[in-house]
Amino acid sequence: MDHRSKLVALALWACCCLSHAGYAQLTPPAGATLSGSTVMYRAAANDVIAGGIARTAAGASLNVGGRAVVMPVAMRYASNAALFAARGAWPLLALGVLAPIAMDWVRGQGFDFIDGQPVSADPSICTVAPCYEWQVNTPSQGGALYKASTPEGVCSSIPDGKSPDGSLYLRAFRYLSPYCRFDQYRVDTGAFLATGSVTPNKVSIAPKPAQYVSAVQSDFETKMAAAPLPDALPKALPVPLPVQQPIVNPDAAPSPLPQPLWVPQGDPQPVPMSDPQQYKQPGTRITPSPSPSSPWQVDVVPDDKISNSPTPIRDPQAVPPAEAASAPKSDKPSDLCTEHPDILACQKINLGSLDPVPLPNENKQMAITPDSGWTIGSASCPAPRTVTIRGFTLTMPFTMICDFALAIKPLLIGFAWLSAALAFMGLSKKD
Repeated sequence: MDHRSKLVALALWACCCLSHAGYAQLTPPAGATLSGSTVMYRAAANDVIAGGIARTAAGASLNVGGRAVVMPVAMRYASNAALFAARGAWPLLALGVLAPIAMDWVRGQGFDFIDGQPVSADPSICTVAPCYEWQVNTPSQGGALYKASTPEGVCSSIPDGKSPDGSLYLRAFRYLSPYCRFDQYRVDTGAFLATGSVTPNKVSIAPKPAQYVSAVQSDFETKMAAAPLPDALPKALPVPLPVQQPIVNPDAAPSPLPQPLWVPQGDPQPVPMSDPQQYKQPGTRITPSPSPSSPWQVDVVPDDKISNSPTPIRDPQAVPPAEAASAPKSDKPSDLCTEHPDILACQKINLGSLDPVPLPNENKQMAITPDSGWTIGSASCPAPRTVTIRGFTLTMPFTMICDFALAIKPLLIGFAWLSAALAFMGLSKKD
């Protein structure tokens, strides 16, 4: 029974230890994991995601004085979340089981699943009107016509060559808006002559059927990593995505900020000698205090509320910004006399001044006189005691006790001498 009581006391201590000041670690919400210093989060179906910020429905939890406190959490998806989403989407795309919202995301970047395999479309082919094409006619090279989907492309498609009469060499075609520029050289000497130009023309053309090629994972990830991440996508992928540092107990702003949380831990009690009568309700303030290595760290400190009403506050409540600025910190203990200047411990006593007075010295002669002890003579062990109970005689000898006394006699005498020596030395220092 004694062991059980100790276990109960230990359990109560473990539950109540957070009512004192100190740092604590929240229990992350379901779906949140820590990989190094990066928080990964798998969105839940009932999360609210807007503007790249996921607000969890379950939240993070903490045991405060034996009471489980759950705080909401908001997490902004990291800039590289699209890359992780692409890695999670690729196996599903290869199997043809990607969710519709995710399928729309990959199709927007030219990828699809056709005839049992992932494919990508040639982005240079226009499949939806209006479609345009850039053309260059090069009379200086015999009137050849070159076409491309961009002016840069059509300029780079023109090869080096000679003029129709064979006297000039034309090379280094490049796009310098709005012309295709090139350099002219003499064929016979190679000497530079001048820089010429031709103008690309924008021509309307009819849409063409999409042309697909087999897609590979590396190209898929590279292209999808630069694609915007739709808010509905994280719920459709069965993989966690990287998020920035969690925002514990966030406010309702579009760019949320963390708020301290006050947790009641008892009923209000009258404040002595207060007029009008005030009441103090004990509680604990939980202030988010994350660090790169501890994103779920909070500062837990006692924080009593003073009010004019004896009505208790039952539920945890967010601390207003005006009060949050003056929140107590566990690493900065409060000044007792500043908060309670009238208590006896904070009263100042004027003891006046003291003048030094010399103390007289006196020499004393001391000596140790050995005692003969109390065992001189014919000391012997007592005779055994006997008692008769219902006709049976019981004998209780003292031999064992006497033998033990004789065995420890030298130790007792030695300790006595040592005590006498120490007492003598101590008295001699106080002369």
